[in-house]
Amino acid sequence: MGCSQFKTALLYPPIVDFTQPHPSIPYLAGFLRAKGEDVLIRDINIEAQDTILSSVFLQTCQKMIVSKFEKLDQQPFLRLKEHPQYQELLKALGIDTKVITNIEHIKQGLKDPEQFYNYECYLKNVTALKEAFQIISSAYHPIRIEPCEYLTPYFLTSNDDILEQCQAEINPLVSFYQKQLIPWIKKIKPAIIGFSTTYPTQVLQMLAMAQLIRRHFPDIHLCAGGAFICRMILNMPPDKHAILRQYLDSIILYEGETALYNLIQALKTKQADHSMDNTILYDRQTSQIHYPSQHAIIENLDHIPPPDYDGYPLDLYLSPRLVLPYAPTRGCYWNRCTFCHYGATHKGTSKYREKKIEQIITDLDVLADKYKVNHFAFSVDVIAPKTILAIAEGIIRHQRSYLWSTDIKVDDFFTKQNCQTIKQGGCQSVAIGLESACSRILKLMGKGIQPKQAQKCIRNLSKAGICTQIMTFLNFPTERVKEAMDTIRFISMNKSYISLFTMGDFGLLPGAEIYHAPEKYGINRIYYPENDRFKLLVQYETSYSNRNNKRIESAYNDLALQYAPQDFPFVGAVSNNHTLLYFERFGKKILKQLNVATDDFCESKKFKRCDIPVMQPEIKMITTNYCLSEIKSTMQNRQPGNTVKTYPQKTMYLLIQSMNWLETPSQAKYLLKMCNGKNTAEDISNSIAPHAWEAISSVLNNLYTYNILTCKNIF
Repeated sequence: MGCSQFKTALLYPPIVDFTQPHPSIPYLAGFLRAKGEDVLIRDINIEAQDTILSSVFLQTCQKMIVSKFEKLDQQPFLRLKEHPQYQELLKALGIDTKVITNIEHIKQGLKDPEQFYNYECYLKNVTALKEAFQIISSAYHPIRIEPCEYLTPYFLTSNDDILEQCQAEINPLVSFYQKQLIPWIKKIKPAIIGFSTTYPTQVLQMLAMAQLIRRHFPDIHLCAGGAFICRMILNMPPDKHAILRQYLDSIILYEGETALYNLIQALKTKQADHSMDNTILYDRQTSQIHYPSQHAIIENLDHIPPPDYDGYPLDLYLSPRLVLPYAPTRGCYWNRCTFCHYGATHKGTSKYREKKIEQIITDLDVLADKYKVNHFAFSVDVIAPKTILAIAEGIIRHQRSYLWSTDIKVDDFFTKQNCQTIKQGGCQSVAIGLESACSRILKLMGKGIQPKQAQKCIRNLSKAGICTQIMTFLNFPTERVKEAMDTIRFISMNKSYISLFTMGDFGLLPGAEIYHAPEKYGINRIYYPENDRFKLLVQYETSYSNRNNKRIESAYNDLALQYAPQDFPFVGAVSNNHTLLYFERFGKKILKQLNVATDDFCESKKFKRCDIPVMQPEIKMITTNYCLSEIKSTMQNRQPGNTVKTYPQKTMYLLIQSMNWLETPSQAKYLLKMCNGKNTAEDISNSIAPHAWEAISSVLNNLYTYNILTCKNIF
């Protein structure tokens, strides 16, 4: 194959954010194209999600749900493993089929400014989109697909688990790979295909694509890289590396631009049979594994062109305005946090580097002109404060109108004057890694700050008009209840200056300082689940834990209710473009102004004897052979080692709201027939049991409260 015919295809696997592109592959494409390489890129993540979120695919899923439910419902008994599936299928049967027929309008609603900025309309579209994912998940149980999530019962515990995900009847995305990806590869004939796996949710899909591609095109070199595959390889036992040989020919560790370019040159000259920097090579002929040297390539950012998104379907992302990711820096300028292992690096965070300010402005100009955007998300670990100010001053100096968001660390550099300049230079929002507001915990974390500094920094940013998004987490080892409450109180005391906050739970990461010296942080033991053969799910034991503390939970819930929280990547989630666009349109207080509180309490309603109950039109009703409450009871009362079975018990369900069925005695069917607009409540009671008004009226009132029944006449 001549050099002029050599093509490289770069693919971004599902399932991650569908609201904006990720910059990893565009950065590789920009670098390689600048060197004259023929590179084609595809965001399989957005393309595949757009395909499964379609009427055609959802209709297929709905047929699968009906068929699987009928089959289970007709069985003489349900086994233990069938209980969750039965519940999931019944839940999906409670979704309005309009979600299927209107799915294109629902997706378009998240792109349409009029619907997007109408929060009530926005929430309806988000809810409907989640219901569409539920339909897919129920059809492919036990696989679960959610926005930005692909969940399986067992995550990479064995080669069998990987191979299972390559089957179309197990993995709902395989049909897309078969029908659209494989024909495209056959047409373009690439010599190498690269996958960027930046998040855990992409790994199984990457391997499924690789297995399918290798089966059809055994001569194509398959390469994987990205932050998560790097972390995965560095953490897993070396004897497990060979398992990936049947899927991949190489794995690029750490940063990928130069390493991928060198690999391409070696393939062109047929020299890819020995150790290469940043690259693990699997030799198919000798079955040997060639490991890279210990010295990783560290890219000079001044030699890295801006990301090249040509080839990405930028019109498919579910957002009214495109927010392009761009990285003016790499690594962390602080690099001392004891809990952190972030980015493609062996330990801690990668070496901090930044582009020259004039080059940053030039890059933004290129992206703005080429893709007609002025919104940017600085995709970084964290930018040095002086650089943030310099970027803002550069934008002011060049009279640009760019809006941007970024991640920062609390720093005294964020004075009132500097914050005002940063705001003037286009900074719309910052996500601040506060982590804790307890002095002792902050010291253990190596944050180098005190709560008073954090308060001053946050207030200066907010007063300048910059939206402050605060990131914290609880349960850092040795953290006491009082210390966790310090963080909650800090947010509460400063909520008028905090636009949004998130409060997660501490997770131990291999590569972090705390992982290498656990005894210093009160960790007694680090271990992995027995079936985690790839060593991906690190666990630990400590004598301290605030988990499930009711005082903390109550205080957190009270605080969260004052905002408009949503799951990522929707409005109300930290560091995402939907939230950024709401901040731009409505200001930094918008998430505390939206009336999003939902009251699950239904006011009790009562029929008088002379009232006429009427069944609401289009109430969905279903009669099944199994009772969900019986299934739950069987599950709760099962004994270890016993075979658990549930036997038929005919039950009627009424749909209260989407996916929420009200379990109703089968005898209620006659009662509902009597609610035809002609009979009074007393007539109905006498017809069923002449002297049981209290019991019958209780059933009627319950149905009235849930809006199954309404009242025709009230005298």
